[in-house]
Amino acid sequence: MGAEDELRLAELLCARLCHDLSGPLGGASAGAELLGDEDPPDSDTVALVADSVAAATRVLRVLRAALGAGTQPFAAADLDSLARAIFPESGSTRLALRIDMGSSGCERAGGRLLLNLLMVSRDILPRGGTADAHLTTDPFTLKITLEGPQISADDTCTALAAPSPAQLGARAAPAFYAARLAATLGRTISVAQSAGRLVMTVE
Repeated sequence: MGAEDELRLAELLCARLCHDLSGPLGGASAGAELLGDEDPPDSDTVALVADSVAAATRVLRVLRAALGAGTQPFAAADLDSLARAIFPESGSTRLALRIDMGSSGCERAGGRLLLNLLMVSRDILPRGGTADAHLTTDPFTLKITLEGPQISADDTCTALAAPSPAQLGARAAPAFYAARLAATLGRTISVAQSAGRLVMTVE
């Protein structure tokens, strides 16, 4: 099985996983609504369940888009919404995202590359900071600048250069997958790091 087939298999497995998880999440959401209908309602329990389900649903939506199968281009608004689910306003990292694309949207691999590198960015900034991402589609370019009090990028750098995932852990998987996505676009991902700052560029 070739590299493209392996990538496709991984995408299909992720799509199946997301599909199987969506049902239980829907059931949990319905359960939260039923709890709210009780007399008297247990407002604390309802709020806790509803918030947990909402958070899990946002994560599932991002994973389905970033890792699952699909061929349709991304619209700018969809990418923006997914990116802000990775970096919610309540989190410790502030996201500045610029997307410049034509009316045809962003091809699937390019959009997935953005989302995977944003998930990688979240891991690189364990104590928060800022993430500035600029995506253009014609021609495709992507640059993400991260700044924060702690930069943790050893796993990322190892995964981006790894020839196979055999020796990698789960934390490094998004970076390895991102490198494979970049390869399907005929691009590579370079990393430049200095004190408190890291820049990832798709070239």
